[in-house]
Amino acid sequence: MLRDEPTQSGVAYPKYYAWVRYKVGVMKQQQGAVRLAAIDKLRFEVTDFLSAAVIKADSQAVERVFPRPLVPMILARAAQA
Repeated sequence: MLRDEPTQSGVAYPKYYAWVRYKVGVMKQQQGAVRLAAIDKLRFEVTDFLSAAVIKADSQAVERVFPRPLVPMILARAAQA
């Protein structure tokens, strides 16, 4: 998790932020930053995902999706990926 608590504005669903890794096929692993909405305390939906490759190529994409305090942490993790 990139933040201990969810972010919520008004009546919008609470948002959680995480750095995830997943496998594509047998050998290839991907990773990146994800924003999840907690829907009615029943499920999570991915609202946005930026792969480490996309983050490296367009750092401003992070600023458009994620809260400003998380941007430096996300950029640092992408640089290490």
